[in-house]
Amino acid sequence: MKPPNFPYSDLRGGLIAAAVVLPQATAFGVTVFAPYLGAASGALAGLAGAIGLLLISGGAGGTIGLISGPTGASMALLSGTAVLLATSNVPPEIIAPALFTITVLAGLFQLAIAFAGGGRLMKFIPYPVFAGLATGIGLLLIKSQIKPWLGISYSGLWTRWYWLPMVTTAIAFCAVRYAPRFIPNIPGPLIGLVGGTLFYQLILYLTHPPSVPSYWVIGALPLWSDFDLALNQFTIWSALPWSLILHAAFTLAVLCSLNTLLTAVIADTTTGQRHNAHRELLAQGFGQVAVGLFGGLAGAASVGGTTTAVQAGARRWAALTAGILLLVLLLFAGSIGQWLPTSALAGIIIASALNLMEKDIIAWARQRRTRLDAAVALLVTLVTFVQDLMIAVLVGLSIAILLFIRSQSRLPVIQRRLTALERPSVRKRPADQVEWLAHHGDRIVMYHLSGILFFAKTDQLFEEMLPDLDRRSWVI
Repeated sequence: MKPPNFPYSDLRGGLIAAAVVLPQATAFGVTVFAPYLGAASGALAGLAGAIGLLLISGGAGGTIGLISGPTGASMALLSGTAVLLATSNVPPEIIAPALFTITVLAGLFQLAIAFAGGGRLMKFIPYPVFAGLATGIGLLLIKSQIKPWLGISYSGLWTRWYWLPMVTTAIAFCAVRYAPRFIPNIPGPLIGLVGGTLFYQLILYLTHPPSVPSYWVIGALPLWSDFDLALNQFTIWSALPWSLILHAAFTLAVLCSLNTLLTAVIADTTTGQRHNAHRELLAQGFGQVAVGLFGGLAGAASVGGTTTAVQAGARRWAALTAGILLLVLLLFAGSIGQWLPTSALAGIIIASALNLMEKDIIAWARQRRTRLDAAVALLVTLVTFVQDLMIAVLVGLSIAILLFIRSQSRLPVIQRRLTALERPSVRKRPADQVEWLAHHGDRIVMYHLSGILFFAKTDQLFEEMLPDLDRRSWVI
């Protein structure tokens, strides 16, 4: 039975979720798409991604209290892919449609993972692999924000104002990290966005500068009807390097699926419910396809958004409520973007990046029993940061397979060995059969096996059974 305050708790949780997702989705969208579409269209893409995932995933209800939106993983992967596309001589004007194509294909891959039962398999990926990916993504996020943090241009009148973006970023970062200690009922990212924006606009108001570099603010969001690149993306397929596109799409699907399933487990521990991995992956896949078709930034379940919303009472309809609230905001308050500084968004992303990074890796390295975990996490982190996320995911999956084989090879194949003398039959038999079993019962051997049998384990089993196979005996 629903508790009496169920609708109100979902409304409150949805409002909190929207407040968490709004600044992060905007910041991630600007980072990925600003070089190709402009900051305003990038912000629109980020919000479109959040709205699509919240509405579809929230409507499906695969996980109670789950909040979805653009994530650091999807931002880092798509930003890196955009750079690879540019170095592959892809024209700049079709890089954004190429990223939307990757998002659509990633959604289709997620649907395939769901139908193939991949949700259960992904839960066996060791945590050090996931920790390495998350830490590497955090480092990539920080690296991506150096440009908006420093403000880029130092020419002309604004040479003496180079400190403004840096200080705005620092204020937004500190607000995200520390303000919730004093204002626990308001999400940190929202405080950072408001605090950074107020500081930036106050400085401009007090100094009355003659002009401001346009790239220091997002700008008014364009109308969604003017944003048709995604719907026209099919016309540019012939110009795309498909090996790179498919590789990026599969990697994005794996990352988003992993992130979603991990967040679903976190939501379960708070709500006391059990998520449906198959249903959730289907919802995320359909949501990803819709997001790509309508020009949004890919995403997955958000750990920060989910935990904050669930603690505020979010349950069955909170994600849907958050999606509707963001849609209303996008339709009727798009002009607010002209007041939002990109440096404030940089502070939010840097704070999110630090939250992603696994702080225990160094502690793992200090203890003998967890040094292998630390080595795995550091290797995946290094590959993520030095190479790219696509290679890191392949390395991570390969390590997961090797660790699984290693753990299985250490387990005994034969759990117990008994003979008919040690475990006589309880069936009533004729006297001659009872006498025969008493004299030859040691030739009847029963093996109780455990674990998974693959090639190496089968060979190990054969060697352990060889003494019984070399003599006249019956093996059960």
